Amino acid sequence: MRIQHFALTAVLIYCTSCSTVDPEKKTKAEKERMDSIQNARLDSLTKIPTWSTANPYNDFACLIAGVNNPGSKYNHLLDSNSAWKKNLEFIKTSWHKLDTGRLEKISKWSNTEFPKNLKSAKTIFYPFSGPDFLTAFTFFPDMDTLVMLGLEKPGRFPDMEKMNDQLAENYVQDLNSCLTDIFNKSYFITRNMQRQLSNQKVNGILPVIAFFMEETGNSIAAVKYLLTKTDKIGRASCRERV
Repeated sequence: MRIQHFALTAVLIYCTSCSTVDPEKKTKAEKERMDSIQNARLDSLTKIPTWSTANPYNDFACLIAGVNNPGSKYNHLLDSNSAWKKNLEFIKTSWHKLDTGRLEKISKWSNTEFPKNLKSAKTIFYPFSGPDFLTAFTFFPDMDTLVMLGLEKPGRFPDMEKMNDQLAENYVQDLNSCLTDIFNKSYFITRNMQRQLSNQKVNGILPVIAFFMEETGNSIAAVKYLLTKTDKIGRASCRERV
């Protein structure tokens, strides 16, 4: 909802600026036309769009994060599949340690030391972030927009229709390995991350970002791949927007 409100506020500012022309310099017909345009725009502000989280991206993100989501097509796996049950136990133990050992301290420090205008920042720019959504959100839980930049490939979620029990075991093992550094330290080790996220199981940083989004109470509305450039041999590189 905060993201929606931020976008609509920008439209409202634009509409206000359109109405600053001196009406005495306009004919009656022109004034009526301008008034009708402004009224139509203002009326549109009352039609607040909604974000649907009923999508495969959010369903899978809930699964890997061990988040109970009755509307998810994969929710039953948390209780019926041995691999995802093991993943849930790993998360419970590791997240409690992370939360009490580091995240609570970060939140307390930022609440005490950040000036008021910094704590209320809505847009956060995080260069060289890799998949570290967690730190940014812990410092700025009220942000509307987070821009993350990194050299790691975005990657994709696996095809769940083709994931049997053995593939699920392999995926969970690799996912837990990817998360170990951030659970045990306050950062990702680039060398380890490049090796762990370059295989065909946990592919790229998208699963890791999605995991921490769900663990911090957020949901995924959409994932879009935007073409940014093509190198000399024709391979496309993409940036990811979640």
